[in-house]
Amino acid sequence: MTKRGGKPKARNRKERREWPFIVYVWAMGLGLAGYLIVGRFILATRPHPYHWGAGLLGVALGVGVGWLWYRRWATSFRGTAGKIQRRFDQIRD
Repeated sequence: MTKRGGKPKARNRKERREWPFIVYVWAMGLGLAGYLIVGRFILATRPHPYHWGAGLLGVALGVGVGWLWYRRWATSFRGTAGKIQRRFDQIRD
């Protein structure tokens, strides 16, 4: 009979690097705000690609702000934000 291996050892597994949830929240929020507020109201007389461009710039800005937010609060404070992120990681795995 062949032997079955157990669980893979931690050193053999690739470490998964995923974005924190707060980055997605900021990206979606600023993307939507960029599209609706800037694109639809401020750039209302411009062609439609400008509206989408404003939304994409909002998403890019949201990713940056989300990472800054995560780095500032989740890593230095280790309060509720860190607990929520750890719980979210446990549920996801």
